[in-house]
Order: sequence, then structure tokens, then C-alpha cells
Amino acid sequence: MDEAAACAADRHVRVSAERALDGISGLADPRLQGKNIGVIAGTPPATTMAQLGLIQHARPYPLMVDRRYDSPGERMIADIQSGEIEAGVLWGPIAGSFASKAGLAVVPLLKDEGAARMAYRITFGVRPLEDDWKRELNTLIARRQGDFDTVLLQFGVPLLDEQNRLITRPRK
Repeated sequence: MDEAAACAADRHVRVSAERALDGISGLADPRLQGKNIGVIAGTPPATTMAQLGLIQHARPYPLMVDRRYDSPGERMIADIQSGEIEAGVLWGPIAGSFASKAGLAVVPLLKDEGAARMAYRITFGVRPLEDDWKRELNTLIARRQGDFDTVLLQFGVPLLDEQNRLITRPRK
């Protein structure tokens, strides 16, 4: 599939209630050593955490679940609130939604040089040879980018521009 232009870029983020973790924007920060950190098993942050020696204290949450009955992201946020874990590393759109409802801070992990890729663009898939449809979608996205941003920001989804800078208000 070809991809149409992205309406948002997202990445894995750190969520915590602990003031001692303020200012941490990467998993390599030494203040995370020995902390109980939630992570979705089998995701890029879990690999990075293992490489950095953080996995022995990690609390894994399942990647593959039937969402009708289980919500690992929601459980991770509840565990942060209860103090069972001190922080969690979760995909931005999921973290943003649950953490904003819980009043927790969501911090994009921007400073992990050489770590597994954690930033992914949210895109539309377009079948090959449907260039007119792709151009139409790209035009629509460009025209309505601010509307997409508004909705995503209202749900607490952290957005990044092409230079990995945090977007705090809708683009025009």
C-alpha cells in the first residue's frame, strides 16, 4: 500500500504521577534505574528497556488482548495511579486518552538516541495505482490538519512535528 500524508505523528511516551520523574524524556535517564515501570510486552520500548537494564523491575502488560474484555493501557494507567508502578511506557494515542482522564503527565520519549524506533506516523493506506484518491486524501488532510490536531489534542494525544518538536496547538 502507498501511504497518504500523515495526519499526526505519534510515539511511545512516559506516563507518571511521580514528581521525582519530572524532566525525564528518555529511557536512558539514570533516574529510571530500579523503578517499577509498566511496558507493553513485545513493543519497541520493551527492547530498549532490556538493553538499558530496566526490564528486571518492569511490569509487563500483554500486547495481544481481546479489547472487549481487557485494556492493558487502561490497567497500566490505573496501576500508576495506585502506586503499583512508578511510571509506564505506552503508545501515545492510548496513553494520552487514559492519562488525561486520570490527570497524569504524558511525556514523549524524545532523547533515546540509538534506541529502537519509537516514532510512527499515523497514515491512511491507499491501494497502488489509486494516485487520484491519494492526492484527494492528501489535499483533504492538508486542508483539515488543524481539525485533526484539535481532536487529537483534546484527547491528550501527544503530537510531534517533522523535527520531533511537541505540537501544543492545532496547526493551520
